[in-house]
Amino acid sequence: MLKPRHKRILDMLQLHLDPDYLELIDDSQKHVGHMDNLDETHFRLIIKSKVLENLSRLEAHRRIHDLLHQEFSGGLHALNIKILRN
Repeated sequence: MLKPRHKRILDMLQLHLDPDYLELIDDSQKHVGHMDNLDETHFRLIIKSKVLENLSRLEAHRRIHDLLHQEFSGGLHALNIKILRN
């Protein structure tokens, strides 16, 4: 069963970016000592989406960050993004 933030992020990305490929890895435990609360704070995202294809790397990252603004405000600390292109 997915944890709440993990599921919310996946749902948001699915809804708005209709990805062909989507992988979200919780890397929170790799950051022991960096933060007090390590419950779903650091993620690695690998995504391929037609919505992001014609955007520059910066624009695509901004689009993703804008979609997840509420998660960043609520405790998400870091999101490492890899966008797969054709």
